[in-house]
Amino acid sequence: MSDNDTGFSVNRTERKVSIMSAVAKASEHLRELSRPCAPGEGVKGAINRVAKLVNDVGRVRGILRDPIRTSRIEDMWRKQARRIDAEEMDAIRAALALKEAAQKEKNVHDAQAEYAGLVARISALEAALRLFATDEGRASLAALLEEGRPLDSPLDRDGEGR
Repeated sequence: MSDNDTGFSVNRTERKVSIMSAVAKASEHLRELSRPCAPGEGVKGAINRVAKLVNDVGRVRGILRDPIRTSRIEDMWRKQARRIDAEEMDAIRAALALKEAAQKEKNVHDAQAEYAGLVARISALEAALRLFATDEGRASLAALLEEGRPLDSPLDRDGEGR
């Protein structure tokens, strides 16, 4: 065996590893795009949903000339694809980036809502403390305790519990 043959073999092996790596990465991205799955949704349903998402994002962003066939997405999903085209990988990455951006936006919105709820709760507790500071407030608290009602039950505007 000559040195040329050995070099060719090594390059071919590296290329094969690189292709397998791209296929594995594409599969990982597609599976991430499928999460969360709807209750009762099968693998075929998830693949169809992901294929539609990737094609929609690829079309809108001008990445894909032609839509990726669902069977092609399924081959990537199952790591059976022999190669991954650059435009396919770009469309998959763009869809994943869009999903991650939407998730970050949802997380920010949820955190803001939680913060607003905590601020409202703190305000209510401060109001309760101010009410307790008066003789009338202490009497209301004593009445609640005598009735065995929980202290966190809402009060009417006149200080009476519901």
